Amino acid sequence: MVRIFKNIFNYINTNSSEKYMNLSSHIIESVLYNVPDNYFKESNLLERFTSILDYLNTYENYSEMLTPDEEETIIEGDYLKKFELQKFLEEIYGYM
Repeated sequence: MVRIFKNIFNYINTNSSEKYMNLSSHIIESVLYNVPDNYFKESNLLERFTSILDYLNTYENYSEMLTPDEEETIIEGDYLKKFELQKFLEEIYGYM
């Protein structure tokens, strides 16, 4: 799933008029690290992807998400990163 989201991120940054200058592949990976395990258990890849995307689009506390080493938060009060992350996740629906 991480690879799929990162590929979509790279595709959108390359081919879309919208650029996410404050996001990185590390942030994408960290966001997915914070998705509960049960969202990764769907057997169908598309259902799993959609389930994770739905979860992330309804999640509101990005500032509480931790990096995989659990040493720091992803957003750290950076509202521009939070805004871009939400916009990126919403834009993915346009490609589905």
